[in-house]
Amino acid sequence: MSVLKSVTSNPCAGGSSVDVTDQILQTFRTYGGSQSVRENSLASNSALVHGKGASLQRALEQRVTTAPFEFVYQGEIGLFGAENAFFKIILDIQDSGAFSNCVEEPGWECAMIDFNGAELDPYYDAALVDINAVEEDPSYEGAQFNNNLPVDKASSNSLISIKVFNEGTGNKYEDANVDIRLYSDCRYEHPFDEMLVPLTGFFYLGIHARNTKRNGYNFRCKIGERFVNAEDLTREEEDLLRPYCP
Repeated sequence: MSVLKSVTSNPCAGGSSVDVTDQILQTFRTYGGSQSVRENSLASNSALVHGKGASLQRALEQRVTTAPFEFVYQGEIGLFGAENAFFKIILDIQDSGAFSNCVEEPGWECAMIDFNGAELDPYYDAALVDINAVEEDPSYEGAQFNNNLPVDKASSNSLISIKVFNEGTGNKYEDANVDIRLYSDCRYEHPFDEMLVPLTGFFYLGIHARNTKRNGYNFRCKIGERFVNAEDLTREEEDLLRPYCP
């Protein structure tokens, strides 16, 4: 339990200070609250102001500059603590990260490469990786090793996918009472588990308890599972665009 110390000036005492801690604590006790900041008792102590991301207006901020990227959310939520946890995920996608990331282009699969020479694919012999080799076969183009994005990051038509997965805690009763939702930048709830957004901007993610007890949760949010151009969207993919903002 934290100790609240508040001091105010008393003009009648020539500027001396008066300790008003007891008065403030008594006010909390009057309406049934306290200054406890324990995560599992914020609601019962009328201290939700201490909650982390308990509302969309006070969402916790997370920034992403590389995709694909994945957030993992694990913990507990619900009474008598906060019933919601919101995250504001700010996107400024610049590249695809190190070689451990792979962005597959349509019609192609990522190659598995071990720079130490170990064979990872039983259908092929180990290849010798020589980044400085000169291309000599006119039928093929040399592979390029880079962290470029498969879309034009300067184009307003370039979109990146956001997708959430419920991994579950192993307790079906708790899993049934907790869910995760995507929200647009104007705080409108998205009706699907996947959303397409620009490479720069932000969106919200909310974790919600649906009953009156604390439940565990285990979710993943994958950013950049795929990149698409707005002009190439199918009718089904258009539904994944961020919700309407008035």
